[in-house]
Amino acid sequence: MEENLHGGHRERLRELAFKNNFRNMEDHQLLELLLSYVIPRKDTNPIAHRLIKRYGNFTAVLDADKDDLVKVEGVGNTTASFLVSLRHFFYAYNMGKLNESSKISNVRDAVAYTEKLFKGKTNEEFYIICIDGNNNVKLCENISIGTSNKANVDIKKVVEIAYKSKSPNVIIAHNHPNGVSRPSFADDKLTKAILTTMALSNISLLDHIIIAKSDFFSYRNSGLISQYLEEASSIIGETFVMQPSCKYE
Repeated sequence: MEENLHGGHRERLRELAFKNNFRNMEDHQLLELLLSYVIPRKDTNPIAHRLIKRYGNFTAVLDADKDDLVKVEGVGNTTASFLVSLRHFFYAYNMGKLNESSKISNVRDAVAYTEKLFKGKTNEEFYIICIDGNNNVKLCENISIGTSNKANVDIKKVVEIAYKSKSPNVIIAHNHPNGVSRPSFADDKLTKAILTTMALSNISLLDHIIIAKSDFFSYRNSGLISQYLEEASSIIGETFVMQPSCKYE
């Protein structure tokens, strides 16, 4: 009898969600409905309320660590794994949508694109964006997720991804979630190293974008890309330094 009551409630909640395209629903209702798919024979309302009480809102629940989630009464390993996996599914979906028909032809386009990548991010992350000769985004991949003020980047991995994408042009980007966009000495050193290493693989580094809370920094706009290209030419020779195969201003 109790199971039938729960089943009826879940069905009404599901109908409400699809009727309104999941809009105008309370956070605990969204969680309750989600949990019903992984805990089908139990009232998930109390669990949803406990999760909201612990983390504050729906988004924070999905951002929580698995080891912390299992501390909530009613949340086992399977449920915790399910909740953690959702943000990774959402990421794959959003990246696919972002790359559909995306073109980056100038710094303005690059900033608009990368701002979407870093929206809501609280830790430093590093991305590589591979672009073909017609300015189409062919690949965007997360290289590193660090702390609130640092992200370690493997230069070899960056170049390998660019080379395998068969895209002749690349933009790299990272965020400064807790500071201004001004690059650090480490940022400059990394940019120069990536530009030089890519040049040896016939790949052009178009720009390095840094996104902060209220501003951005473009290595292209600042003139640093041109400066680093000149320095690379003097080291490895002009014939090794590829000119961009697409227009980027």
